[in-house]
Amino acid sequence: MDEWQNVTKNLSTKLPVKWLSLEALIDQVFSEKSDVWAFGVLMFEAFSCGQFPYPDVNTFEELIEYLKTDRRMVCPQTATNEAYEIMLRCWQANPDSRPSFEELAQQLHMILSGITVSYGYIESKAE
Repeated sequence: MDEWQNVTKNLSTKLPVKWLSLEALIDQVFSEKSDVWAFGVLMFEAFSCGQFPYPDVNTFEELIEYLKTDRRMVCPQTATNEAYEIMLRCWQANPDSRPSFEELAQQLHMILSGITVSYGYIESKAE
């Protein structure tokens, strides 16, 4: 991973800054945990029907300040409290406080299982 981080620090490419984690923006550190942050932004996009992240933030400096002061995007109208809680966990300032993709998969599976039951579907038991 250290080799990858060194390579990315030397890349002169445009990055989608509004999808990057705080550590990626400030220190150019990329990891699974920075990908989890981006997944949280993707969830925001999905639940906001494609709204652009941080619509009121116009510059790189504003974005850094916004995130450093622990501000995060508001809950999209179509998101459940459970979904927004996942987003907020993905956007924790400390990468170690963010869930892993395995944890996210388990949480999403539980949510989807609950929704399936509430829609009236029943599971068949194989004999």
